Parts: sequence; structure tokens; C-alpha cells
Amino acid sequence: MLLFVDQVMNNYFLIISLFLSFCSDPGKLVEPPIGVVDMKQILKDRHWFFASNSYSLTQTDSIYDNTDSLLSSFHTSLGYTDLDFQQSWDYYLNQNNKELLIMYENILQDFQLESDQLKN
Repeated sequence: MLLFVDQVMNNYFLIISLFLSFCSDPGKLVEPPIGVVDMKQILKDRHWFFASNSYSLTQTDSIYDNTDSLLSSFHTSLGYTDLDFQQSWDYYLNQNNKELLIMYENILQDFQLESDQLKN
């Protein structure tokens, strides 16, 4: 079961990253509104949400409509706006993608640690 979750999460990371990379309009920011620590937590929470709910939710229009507000709740709970998140995502994706890759490496390590803890 945990291996299945790991595979699903890896696929979601790739799909979401590719989708957002084509939708992004890179603007030049000196620094993103959301720092590395908070951005990592937001991304981790978003991917955990997708991995844990994608197959248990009935696919209806209302669920897809609510998905945006659920995903927004991860950054708004930390005091950031949708614009802050989009600008930060664009920054990490287009201007500082090495930092984005490091964030995802850390997220995957966190998920692996959580998986190992669940096994014990």
C-alpha cells in the first residue's frame, strides 16, 4: 500500500510540475513572496492531499470545483494569498529551479521517513 502511495505521489509531482511549467508566465522577482521553508510545507501538504484523496473521492464537478479552494487553503492558512503562491511558484520554477528541485528532494525524503515510520 505504501509503495503504491509513493508511486502515485511521484507521478503527481511530475504531472503537476509539467502542467504548471507550461502555464506559467515567468516574471522576474528578486525574491519570492513565499520563502523556501513555507513553500516546501505548502507543496508537501498539497501533494499529500492529492496522494491521499485522489482515488477515494467520487469524481464529480463539485469536487473539482472544491479542489481549488482546498489547495488554496494550504497557503492561505500560512497567511499567503493566491497571488503570493502563483508568484512564488513561477519564481521557483523559472528563476530558481535548483531550489525547487532541492525542495522536492526534501519532500520525497520526508515522505520516505513517514512511510518508514508507518511500517514500524
